[in-house]
Amino acid sequence: MRYAYCQYALGHYEDVFPLTEPVIHDNPIYSLPYVVEAMAYTAEKKYAHARQRYLDSLKYFPNQEAAVAGLAHVHFLMGDTGGALEVLAATAKLSFPPESRKRFDALKAFYAQ
Repeated sequence: MRYAYCQYALGHYEDVFPLTEPVIHDNPIYSLPYVVEAMAYTAEKKYAHARQRYLDSLKYFPNQEAAVAGLAHVHFLMGDTGGALEVLAATAKLSFPPESRKRFDALKAFYAQ
């Protein structure tokens, strides 16, 4: 997964998927490969694919902060500010550390502008 993230960080988005897909296949409840794929899709502006991958991660781990923030951001990039705010509002039902709550509040303020 580190190598997949490095490929993402280098902007080699197409090289992420051959590295993450086998991990997802072998361990579908591991959250990180879904998030890395979603980040790559977001960078490629394939927002529908990114949204689905974030949802795949959240299906197993609804309190995965990176997936929540990423999903909200994808909604925002798609022009769906209301959807972004709904994603962040839904976190009120889940357990997150105070630092995560602060980040979510900052995102809510940003998206509400």
